[in-house]
Amino acid sequence: MSKWSDHSSMQKYGSVHNKIVSASMQQLKENRTYMMQLIEITLFLSKRGIDFRGHRKNELSINSGNFKETCLMIAKFDEMFANHFH
Repeated sequence: MSKWSDHSSMQKYGSVHNKIVSASMQQLKENRTYMMQLIEITLFLSKRGIDFRGHRKNELSINSGNFKETCLMIAKFDEMFANHFH
């Protein structure tokens, strides 16, 4: 009876292996999207000859650098990017 119940549950909800593979593929897709966004920011700044870093490295600095400030701006509008960036 236990095996039949497990088989029935697997048919209805999917196997654990399939769920792990699906979650892994979703994480891979999100990581690739995040990396592409970072590459696009890098290309944007470098093509225009804009400095990447700011003058000060401490947390109290208003301007923490063009790269980080651009990432923070994108994080305001893209929840997935924000989850990876912070």
